Amino acid sequence: MTHIKFKSLPEHYNKEKSGIKNNTTRWINDKDMRFTALMNMAGGDSPMENIEIENSETGESFVRQIKDVTVFSPVIIITWRA
Repeated sequence: MTHIKFKSLPEHYNKEKSGIKNNTTRWINDKDMRFTALMNMAGGDSPMENIEIENSETGESFVRQIKDVTVFSPVIIITWRA
């Protein structure tokens, strides 16, 4: 299973890591392969993968299993197991 990796600002990262906020919202970028994989998961065409969230300032990161991918164009909401 691969990791789909995103960076997060410290004020969001701490909430995400603790489980208070177990999702991230991103603008869809059709040229970015991460979004191709996420769109396939949202459509049920591929199994859920892991997401890695990295603190954009410290480089610290955590990995969680993706639970749901919701497309609300032009954004995508990625929810993981807390």
